[in-house]
Amino acid sequence: MIPDLLPVRTRPKPGESLSSWLARTAFENGIYLQTFCHLVWHRKPIWNRDTDRTGDHEILHRLASMTATSPQKALATTIRHYEGLVFRQYNASGTQRHITSLGIYHRTHKGYGQTYCPLCLKQNGYFKLSWRFAFITVCTTHNQRLWDRCWRCAAPVCIHRGRWLRCDACDADLRDAPPLRHDSRALIFQKHLQAAIEGQRFWNVPARSSLELFDVVYDCSRALGTRYPKNKAFREAICEIAEGRKNWISSIQSFPYPQMETMECLHRHQMMAFMARILTNWPWTFIACATRADFTSGYLFRDWKPTSPEFEHVVNTFLSYKSPQLPDNFKH
Repeated sequence: MIPDLLPVRTRPKPGESLSSWLARTAFENGIYLQTFCHLVWHRKPIWNRDTDRTGDHEILHRLASMTATSPQKALATTIRHYEGLVFRQYNASGTQRHITSLGIYHRTHKGYGQTYCPLCLKQNGYFKLSWRFAFITVCTTHNQRLWDRCWRCAAPVCIHRGRWLRCDACDADLRDAPPLRHDSRALIFQKHLQAAIEGQRFWNVPARSSLELFDVVYDCSRALGTRYPKNKAFREAICEIAEGRKNWISSIQSFPYPQMETMECLHRHQMMAFMARILTNWPWTFIACATRADFTSGYLFRDWKPTSPEFEHVVNTFLSYKSPQLPDNFKH
């Protein structure tokens, strides 16, 4: 039987996710994770759903009680904590905007939604909740792109399976993963988005709150993520007009899925590199690239409706014409 207070009261570390905190608690108390969950919550399903997203009250309350953790710190380990900052409304099921999808099948992961920085794992020993954001593709501490799979066998990362900080498929140590290169513009853009969550300056996009900024980002990702033929021309125009590296950024003809939340980390990073360029000097860079690709408002919005009034206004105002009048000081 599990006592009311654990011998090792593992409290969540700064920015740690609930799944990481739960698994680390069992590990540091010398109990097999599945046994620990069964003894504490009996037959309650925990790992056949996205634990970081659900933020189940029963799980949070019991875990906080056993580790002498405040309810506020416990809640901060879940995606629910960012409702009203990153997304407007929490979704209990389906795709959550700006949150990566794990592709849960029973108790395994078919998707590559759990990312990690091997150097952070080596230094800190836990998984960060921010690694579940779709727009977080680079570790800003170590300046390297995040991994979203085992570096040895390419299996998706399952925190709750296998040994702690090891791949459940081949037992490789995730901390030994080699560094990955990143796009510098994507990193700068990511830092601006992270600053917006903390209430700092919202970059050069008209936005009164972080929600408005992330609505613009979401609409830009939908415009870039469609699988229509003109999208290739759109990405090529971004490389030509906004100084993109064609040999790397335009190497992908089309993204496997239209939604950024379901993409692999490499594809999300490339998407961030594209958005970093079209959101610079907003909206003129976007307008120039869209015009070069022969985009129109009807073409962009034929499958989805924009959520950002700013993005909708720009598209409907300027892309209704073939040759919008660009400002005299616009630089290619």
